[in-house]
Amino acid sequence: MDSWFDEDEEVFGEIRDPYHRVDIRHTSRHVCVTAAGVEIAETRRALLVSETGLPNRFYIPADDVRSDILRPSATHTICPYKGTASYRTLQLSDKVVEDAAWFYDDPLPETRQIAGYLCFLGDEMRTSVDGAVIDS
Repeated sequence: MDSWFDEDEEVFGEIRDPYHRVDIRHTSRHVCVTAAGVEIAETRRALLVSETGLPNRFYIPADDVRSDILRPSATHTICPYKGTASYRTLQLSDKVVEDAAWFYDDPLPETRQIAGYLCFLGDEMRTSVDGAVIDS
């Protein structure tokens, strides 16, 4: 099978659940991401993304992320609600964190707000919001 369709729309990843939601809100809360004691990102311009069945995620504008310590990853995943995600690997002098961040260059129309934002996740990554570390 070369492609999969739901009515006349091609499906990527999996069929969408009509009861699944992705809500995106601007927040001025102070969001900081660190790894091994190094600040990776810091902003008061994050997007709070709430998605059915997942913990809230904070997406950070690329301008507020240290791009000098992130390098492209070969990893790509498909989300039927947001689109195709690309990943970045964190490269510190003594530590490498594979796929530490993901982003959507060309998100689906319903979630286009997240274009140009990165989200961080992983055992090595620590995200704090207004000084409190959040669970990922």
